Amino acid sequence: IRFTRYFDQAHRFVLIYRRELKITDEVTRRLEAFNQRNYRSLKLETSNLPFNDDYVITFVTDTPDTHFPLENLPFGIFSTKENPSPRAGVALGDQVIDLGALDDAGLLPASTRGTFRTGTLNTFIALGKPVWAETRKKLQALFSVADTHVRDNATLHARALVPQSHAVMHLPIDIPGYTDFYSSKEHATNVGRMFRDPENALLPNWLEIPIGYNGRASSVVVSGTPLHRPMGQIKLPDQPRPIFTACRKLDYELEMAFVVGKPSALGEPVSVDAAPDHMFGVVLLNDWSARDIQRREMTVGLGPAKGKDFATSLGPWLVTPDELPYRDGRLHLTASATLNGEALTS
Repeated sequence: IRFTRYFDQAHRFVLIYRRELKITDEVTRRLEAFNQRNYRSLKLETSNLPFNDDYVITFVTDTPDTHFPLENLPFGIFSTKENPSPRAGVALGDQVIDLGALDDAGLLPASTRGTFRTGTLNTFIALGKPVWAETRKKLQALFSVADTHVRDNATLHARALVPQSHAVMHLPIDIPGYTDFYSSKEHATNVGRMFRDPENALLPNWLEIPIGYNGRASSVVVSGTPLHRPMGQIKLPDQPRPIFTACRKLDYELEMAFVVGKPSALGEPVSVDAAPDHMFGVVLLNDWSARDIQRREMTVGLGPAKGKDFATSLGPWLVTPDELPYRDGRLHLTASATLNGEALTS
């Protein structure tokens, strides 16, 4: 997935310009890269601000089509062959910023001290939205061309930046539970056609209440983890009774997962307006589905069990709300799926 910030005439493209850094050639290259990203309606200005959210030049080499420019810094957990201990990192271009190394150097907010070497992001997430935002801004400042802490420190530079090709990604969070919401009308209609009369594919209650299922948190794995086809009951059309066998109709569902960071008290409702304060970020999710087993389970009056709970693949990078492209109060995302290099959906 690629998150793209859209601009219109009301927005400004603000560029950091420091004569003493002599970055005229870099400015030119970045402008060309910026245009290649399909941004619209640019107005170039200069600014003496040390940092600006709209666009900041980084000294880390990346490519124009990178998923992770300095405006989009997703969090994850990684390890390397040289250092197999899982720790927190942030993607920037084709590099991973080692947050543990920056923490050791005392360059991150004091409130995050020691949270990036726990093997999950849970401890950091529990610190709350102000700390998430403070950390993001600190990272954007540290890796801008105007900051010398990492750029000009060869030892720290080597420790703090790890090529993504050398990183082994891990499940980014410890998941105590999750809910799978049946939130797409088109998807609900398609599944209804598979399991029921096509003329009555969408049940009336779908239009009135949010439909959700409790998921199996213990079978959530990081993307790329090998999976086994589940075993279960299926009903063949030429057989009077069901048989127990491996799934023959394995399917995928390209979805977005929203990670809740701020907990709520049992029995205490959370208003729609307050919901964004609870959300740490979003991540790609593959809701694997054994359609033949699922059909058998749902046809006999039950909800999906083995047809859904055998595996759920979660992407390694959590994108925080500050990076998400909101327009008119709505979240605009583009996602695509490929299988062996062939585009399946977009």
